[in-house]
Amino acid sequence: MKKLETCHHCGEEKENCFHGFIAMTIPIPEAEAKIEKWGRKDWWKNLEREDLTEEEMKELDGLCTYDQLLSTVGRGVQC
Repeated sequence: MKKLETCHHCGEEKENCFHGFIAMTIPIPEAEAKIEKWGRKDWWKNLEREDLTEEEMKELDGLCTYDQLLSTVGRGVQC
Protein backbone atom coordinates (compact mmCIF):
# COMPACT_ATOMS: atom_id res chain seq x y z
CA MET A 1 0.00 0.00 0.00
CA LYS A 2 1.37 3.41 -0.97
CA LYS A 3 1.84 6.11 1.61
CA LEU A 4 -0.62 9.02 1.53
CA GLU A 5 0.87 12.44 2.12
CA THR A 6 -0.75 15.81 2.67
CA CYS A 7 -0.07 18.43 -0.01
CA HIS A 8 1.04 21.71 1.55
CA HIS A 9 -0.91 23.72 -1.02
CA CYS A 10 -4.28 21.99 -1.47
CA GLY A 11 -4.38 20.19 1.89
CA GLU A 12 -5.54 16.89 0.39
CA GLU A 13 -3.95 13.52 1.06
CA LYS A 14 -2.51 12.03 -2.11
CA GLU A 15 0.01 9.48 -3.34
CA ASN A 16 3.23 10.17 -5.22
CA CYS A 17 3.73 13.74 -4.04
CA PHE A 18 6.73 15.85 -4.94
CA HIS A 19 9.24 16.41 -2.14
CA GLY A 20 11.52 19.36 -2.57
CA PHE A 21 11.72 23.13 -2.55
CA ILE A 22 8.41 24.84 -3.26
CA ALA A 23 7.02 28.36 -2.93
CA MET A 24 4.79 29.09 0.04
CA THR A 25 1.85 29.55 -2.34
CA ILE A 26 0.91 28.70 -5.88
CA PRO A 27 -0.03 31.52 -8.26
CA ILE A 28 -3.53 32.83 -7.47
CA PRO A 29 -5.42 34.06 -10.56
CA GLU A 30 -7.27 36.81 -8.64
CA ALA A 31 -4.03 38.23 -7.25
CA GLU A 32 -2.34 37.99 -10.64
CA ALA A 33 -5.24 39.97 -12.15
CA LYS A 34 -4.76 42.71 -9.53
CA ILE A 35 -1.05 42.88 -10.34
CA GLU A 36 -1.94 43.26 -14.02
CA LYS A 37 -4.36 46.05 -13.11
CA TRP A 38 -1.62 47.99 -11.29
CA GLY A 39 1.04 47.18 -13.89
CA ARG A 40 3.03 43.96 -13.85
CA LYS A 41 6.44 45.62 -14.18
CA ASP A 42 6.22 48.14 -11.35
CA TRP A 43 2.99 47.69 -9.39
CA TRP A 44 4.90 48.00 -6.11
CA LYS A 45 5.91 51.62 -6.85
CA ASN A 46 2.32 52.62 -6.11
CA LEU A 47 2.99 51.93 -2.43
CA GLU A 48 4.82 55.27 -2.25
CA ARG A 49 1.87 57.27 -3.59
CA GLU A 50 -0.06 59.47 -1.20
CA ASP A 51 -3.17 59.98 -3.34
CA LEU A 52 -4.60 56.46 -2.97
CA THR A 53 -7.69 55.52 -1.01
CA GLU A 54 -7.51 53.32 2.06
CA GLU A 55 -9.04 50.47 0.04
CA GLU A 56 -6.39 50.79 -2.69
CA MET A 57 -3.60 50.77 -0.10
CA LYS A 58 -5.13 47.69 1.51
CA GLU A 59 -5.16 45.97 -1.90
CA LEU A 60 -1.50 46.85 -2.48
CA ASP A 61 -0.59 45.61 0.99
CA GLY A 62 -2.24 42.30 0.16
CA LEU A 63 -0.28 42.12 -3.07
CA CYS A 64 2.94 42.65 -1.10
CA THR A 65 2.08 39.67 1.10
CA TYR A 66 1.18 37.57 -1.94
CA ASP A 67 4.42 38.55 -3.69
CA GLN A 68 6.43 37.59 -0.61
CA LEU A 69 4.68 34.21 -0.42
CA LEU A 70 5.51 33.53 -4.07
CA SER A 71 9.14 34.51 -3.48
CA THR A 72 9.68 32.51 -0.30
CA VAL A 73 10.84 28.97 -0.96
CA GLY A 74 11.28 26.12 1.47
CA ARG A 75 11.08 22.36 1.73
CA GLY A 76 7.62 21.02 1.18
CA VAL A 77 5.26 18.43 -0.25
CA GLN A 78 3.21 19.18 -3.34
CA CYS A 79 0.78 17.07 -5.35
